[in-house]
Amino acid sequence: MKKIFLSTLLVATFATFSFAQSTDDYKKGEFFVGYSANAIDVRNASDEPVVLHGVNLSGVYNFSKYVGVKGDFSTHHKQNFSLQNYLGGIQVKNNAREGSRVRPFAHALAGAVVASEGLRARGGAFSIAVGGGIDVRVNKKVSVRAIQVDYNPYIADGSYSNNVRIGVGIVF
Repeated sequence: MKKIFLSTLLVATFATFSFAQSTDDYKKGEFFVGYSANAIDVRNASDEPVVLHGVNLSGVYNFSKYVGVKGDFSTHHKQNFSLQNYLGGIQVKNNAREGSRVRPFAHALAGAVVASEGLRARGGAFSIAVGGGIDVRVNKKVSVRAIQVDYNPYIADGSYSNNVRIGVGIVF
C-alpha cells in the first residue's frame, strides 16, 4: 500500500510539471554582457565631453512576444572617477524563436546613478536611459548586439547632465 501511494504521489508531482511546460514561440528571457562607453557632460578644459569606458550587463524577462521587463547595470571608469547606473524598465523587441536574424529593440529605463572619485562616493542621483539597438542572431541561443545607443542623463544636486551611452556585446 505504501508503494502504491508513493508511486501515485510521484506520478502526480511530475504530471504537474508537464502542465507547466510552455509551447510558446518566443524566448522568455535574455542576458546581455558587453563593452560600453559613456560620454558624460562633465566638461574638461577643452570643453569636450569626458568619455568613460566600462561594461554593461542586463537581463530581460519577456511577458509576451514583444514586451519584457528589464534590469540594467553599467559601470564606467576613467582614471580616478567612476559612474555606476542601476536601472529598470521596459524593453520592446520581437522575441520570436523563428524569423528574422536582425532584431531591433527599444527600451525605457529609470533608476539611480552613483558617482565616485577615488574611494569616496559623491552620492546618488536619479538617472534614465532611453534608447535601443540592433541584435543579430548567430544561432538559437546567442545573438550579437551590433549596437546599443542610449540617451542617459542624470539629475544631481539640482544640475542636469546630458550623457550618451554606447555599447556592443553578446546576448544569451
